[in-house]
Amino acid sequence: MHSLTLIRNLAHSVMNTDVGQLRSIGELNRALLELEEYENSLAASIKKYELRRTELDEKLQELGNSLPKMSALNKEAVGLSAIVSNAATIGIQLSGKVRQLDVAKNRVQNVEALIGHVITLCKCLDDTQKALESNNVVEAAKSISIFLGMDDQTISLAETLEKENVGLSILPKLKELHLEVISRVSESFDNFVTVENTKAIEELFRIFPIIRKHELGLTKYGKYIATKIGEKAETQFAVVTSTQSFDKPNVHVDLMTYLLELAAQAIQTNEPVIHDSYGGDSLLNFICMIQTQCDHHAEIIFMDFKEKRDLSVILQRARHELLFNNRPSTFASSGAGQNKQSLLWDYCLSTESLISDSVLFNARIELYLNFLRRRLSTGTLQKNEKEHGNSAEIRQFFNQCGLSKISQEIVDAYLPLEQLFLRELVNKAITMDELDESTRIFRLVDDVFFVVKKCLSRAISSGCADAVCAMFNHTSAVLCDQLIEEALTPRTKSCTSSGWIKQAYQLVHKRAGSGNIATGLLGTANTESASNGSGYTSAGNTVDPQTQYLYALNSLEACLNCLIILRDTLEKYIEEVFGLRPKSDLGKLQVCPLTLLHNLVDMGMFALLTGEWACLSDLIDSLSRAFQTLIDGGFDQLRSVIRPQVNSLTQSFNSVKRDLSEVSLQRRRTETATTTLTNLKEFEQYAVNDPWVESLIVGLQSLLKPFHATLSAGNYEKFLSLLVDEILFRLERFVQQKSYNRYGALQFEKELRCIFNFFSSLSTFSCREKFARILQISKLLNLEKVEEVSYYGDASNWRLSANEIRRLLTLRVDFNAEEIRRLHL
Repeated sequence: MHSLTLIRNLAHSVMNTDVGQLRSIGELNRALLELEEYENSLAASIKKYELRRTELDEKLQELGNSLPKMSALNKEAVGLSAIVSNAATIGIQLSGKVRQLDVAKNRVQNVEALIGHVITLCKCLDDTQKALESNNVVEAAKSISIFLGMDDQTISLAETLEKENVGLSILPKLKELHLEVISRVSESFDNFVTVENTKAIEELFRIFPIIRKHELGLTKYGKYIATKIGEKAETQFAVVTSTQSFDKPNVHVDLMTYLLELAAQAIQTNEPVIHDSYGGDSLLNFICMIQTQCDHHAEIIFMDFKEKRDLSVILQRARHELLFNNRPSTFASSGAGQNKQSLLWDYCLSTESLISDSVLFNARIELYLNFLRRRLSTGTLQKNEKEHGNSAEIRQFFNQCGLSKISQEIVDAYLPLEQLFLRELVNKAITMDELDESTRIFRLVDDVFFVVKKCLSRAISSGCADAVCAMFNHTSAVLCDQLIEEALTPRTKSCTSSGWIKQAYQLVHKRAGSGNIATGLLGTANTESASNGSGYTSAGNTVDPQTQYLYALNSLEACLNCLIILRDTLEKYIEEVFGLRPKSDLGKLQVCPLTLLHNLVDMGMFALLTGEWACLSDLIDSLSRAFQTLIDGGFDQLRSVIRPQVNSLTQSFNSVKRDLSEVSLQRRRTETATTTLTNLKEFEQYAVNDPWVESLIVGLQSLLKPFHATLSAGNYEKFLSLLVDEILFRLERFVQQKSYNRYGALQFEKELRCIFNFFSSLSTFSCREKFARILQISKLLNLEKVEEVSYYGDASNWRLSANEIRRLLTLRVDFNAEEIRRLHL
């Protein structure tokens, strides 16, 4: 019973098996086998340890022998721990004493420093007195600055010593010497100004901050610099007046430039000293003192400029012309009107020098004001309450600046002159227009855009955002009214279909080698002549309305190209002139390089440049839309003109046989072989004698010849595209009116390839896109079996719908209708 219990426990511990749960002999045998395997493994392990017994005994013996040594080491470790603990206690005590000694040492050093400072004050008193006795105000100021820079603890100690009556009394004397030094420095500065000792004046200017008289020094030096600038400006003005040089161009601009350069040079030279010694906030006060003198002399120069150039009289007439003669071309047809118009043109040309001087005037002022903005914005990147106050003061300074008011007056005078100049020169270019056979456009295009580029570039160079925006808007109005409405629109409406192609074709041969044909293209009489088709006569040459119409289309295309060039040119110029303009201006006026964009954003100046580009973009976009609308309308008229010719050329398609002859159809069921031979003979006969494609190509060549000789390359491509669309539209309609057999479809595909190759040889655009649909129709008609359509039905570029495919397949007389209906498309 005991052995049974032992076996049960062993089996449960080794195999995790409860022997009491075993119910069959097989389960018991398996459990017994597992126990035997476990017993064998234990026996193997015991045998393994018996083999290593000697080695294990030796290790146990060594371990026993080392026990006495471990006891000795334990005793030594305990002693060492006690020593370390005592040393730590002593160290803690010593560190406390050291801290106390450090505190005492620092106190002693502080006392020594205070005593040294008091001694320094005594020495400062003696040095200041000696310097004043020797009349050396610079050394006296440097000595007294030591007292002014002394810390509060030293001053408090000196006051305490004076109260305790220890025989020390230096503070009252130093304060008296401070006042005396201020008086002597101020007096010396005035004396040096009188004798114009510039080096000594600049030295004393640096002395005022160290004696704590920043405002006094800045005021005295600012007045001195302003006076020197005024004297030099008056001298230069007197020299110009005495030599009577006002008749020379740009003399007043040179005087203004000289004045502004003097002011800018004074500010730039003294800016480092002011920033280092007086503080950055003092620069605005210094500039204000200089600017007062600068504004005074700038006003004198500008008033003399207005008087010498009769600006008021010229400006009054310009405003009158703009107000009352806003459509000058309306009276150009009569002799008196033409004479008056010619006088107005001469008058506008005579004002160009005044316009240029006004632009230069304002450009110099804007350049100087921008220089001041950059100087005043230096170091103001952090946004705090004080800097917000400074920004308000800076804005107030520029708003009240006399130069800003002069600039505004110049711009007010410049704009009417420039606007009249632009309007009249554009009108002159239109009125004096002629045809240019070498370029196939009206010469007014180059002349008008030359004037526009000149005026807008001049407006941009003025540096005034308001002037640029105003000129952009005025340019848009002038070009829309005069160039588009009065000049180009009537010419693009002179296309008449009656005899148009014939006249144009005859004109090509008549004008071969004739050179340029001058014409008066505008005016009431000419416009009416254009509309009734009678043509124009000038210098012995007749210009028919059809040729004028094609030249008008060329001119519109040239206008679009000129707009692109104008936009690129003006964008670069705006970037150069307004790249560093302030935020307030830039907000009034979209492709900017990345580095420039980062600079503008950092300086808060991106809004102005974006605004100017927005004005330019609006100008270009509005004109581009107007020109494109005229071009599209012109080609729509051309489409209606050539449509009868296209109908005539493609009409012969209907006369060509595309299926079996009636006799062959009757014999089809009984004589299939003979029918096939007949169709083959007809196909070969068509291959030798083309039934209609050759006549179509010859007709197209005749139709295209006058257009190729007159239209520009770009417009000729558009005309070819238009012609292809018309021909394909007609052919597709005719194709669906015929019936085909296999040979008829092959013949149609051959004819279609000839037409495709003809247009491919003439144009640079992709003809395959335009021919894609009809080529797919040809492909369907040339299928051998109806089932072959499934090879193409899933193509992604298929242009035909399922219903169209079924309807086209029914055109093949040899296809079964039931098979076509069963197609899954």
